Amino acid sequence: MAKKKRQGAPPFTLLIVPHTEYSPISFRVPVGLLYLILALAMAGLVGLFVFVVKYRALQAELSELRYQQQMGISRQNEMRAIILDQEDQVGKLSAQEEKLSRDLGELDRIAAEVRRIVGLDRNPTPTPRVRPDSTAILGAAFGPEVLGAMGPSPSWPRPERVAISPSTRGSRTTAPGLAQDLEELGVLMPEKLQEFNLLREQVGERVARVDPDKRSDPAELERQLRLYDAAPRLWPVRGIVTSGFGYRTLLEQRDFHEGIDIGVWWSTPVRATQDGVVVFAGWQPPGLGWTVKIQHEMGFATVYAHNSYNAVKVGQRVKAGQVIAYSGNSGKSTGPHVHYEVHLNGVPIDPMKYLEH
Repeated sequence: MAKKKRQGAPPFTLLIVPHTEYSPISFRVPVGLLYLILALAMAGLVGLFVFVVKYRALQAELSELRYQQQMGISRQNEMRAIILDQEDQVGKLSAQEEKLSRDLGELDRIAAEVRRIVGLDRNPTPTPRVRPDSTAILGAAFGPEVLGAMGPSPSWPRPERVAISPSTRGSRTTAPGLAQDLEELGVLMPEKLQEFNLLREQVGERVARVDPDKRSDPAELERQLRLYDAAPRLWPVRGIVTSGFGYRTLLEQRDFHEGIDIGVWWSTPVRATQDGVVVFAGWQPPGLGWTVKIQHEMGFATVYAHNSYNAVKVGQRVKAGQVIAYSGNSGKSTGPHVHYEVHLNGVPIDPMKYLEH
């Protein structure tokens, strides 16, 4: 017997009845299509839910990114302000260091000029660098009399920056590095003040050797200081001065002694007291015996007499401290010694005025 064919589920009928004269409209919807529509609707709702969730997550992430961006901009502005402030500090410190270095260079030039005028050592000890005011330091060091005699400060060109350390100079371009440079310069201040105190003592000693009536005129004071610089200041021999410069009585005769006598033993080396040229080397009558005469700069000349032997010749150029003769008692002498004279423009002057004590 033939099997009865199974029929599918009956379709749904959708009837639309208008409220007008039109006749009703009916639609037959298969069950499978209805299930499909419902499935699609559910899938749409699920997709919409997922979209809303992801949209809110993206909104939250976007808000976080915007916050991070604002924080980054704020940090950038803060860093920019810090960098600008540091650049301003570096600029100020660099300007201070430049000014300090220029002042130090000018101060050293002033000290060098003072040393040149008075004939002091070009490289005294110590030789630090410091930044005191030039006029104030000179006024305090030398006093108004000497400072006024030197006249106004010369106008020297501004020197380059004073190098603190060749290995670090130029590499310090930050505020801490420049501050360290300034600190190093400040540490040198006591040494520089010590140097100027030494310079004050040396200048005071030399000014004291100038006649008081020649100190008021700046030009004359400078000339006298230059004379002192060129004058013979070394001792020809080391010994006791047995007879000074000026009038004396010797062998019941009063005469003018044009030099000083320094008592030494026979054949003691006699040394030139300043650079110069030998203009006489021989026997000098009536009483000086074997004599050497040396011509120096600025009109100075020195005479060394009563020698036992002359070690130089006429025309020979000699240096200060060079042996030129050996002591004795040649000529009119009561015993071995060195007769030492200093002439300025042909006029005998007291050697003790220039001899270093």
